[in-house]
Amino acid sequence: MTAANAHDLQAGARELAEEWSRFVAAVALTLSPETSEKARRALADTNLTLYRSLALFLCGSERGRRDRRDITPRDFLGSDWWPSDEELDQRLRGRLDKISKLKSHLTWHRVDDTAMVLWPWALLAWEISFALNDFIRAL
Repeated sequence: MTAANAHDLQAGARELAEEWSRFVAAVALTLSPETSEKARRALADTNLTLYRSLALFLCGSERGRRDRRDITPRDFLGSDWWPSDEELDQRLRGRLDKISKLKSHLTWHRVDDTAMVLWPWALLAWEISFALNDFIRAL
């Protein structure tokens, strides 16, 4: 669905800004030395969920496709948009499959996959912020 009017666009922009703000705040808490290990594990789920949401907005799915029900850059720009840095676009989309397998629902893959994933939280927050600033410049 494309935003129907200015009110919808404002609400969508507010939702996007709040999601970005929550992601940055959650990453900052995760990296704080005062955060307990138990809280860090809980925040990891939050971080991945918010990262996934923002990456889907910026880049679409793993293949670059967008769901017509989602808020997309097209709603604000009137045309399709992806990050101008192709390598960054590929990195953002490249993590979506792993995040989906880990966090979307309880699966046997989560039980069977014993490979540890070390998420570089500061880098992930920087990449999302860089791509969002790229989008803002396009506005």
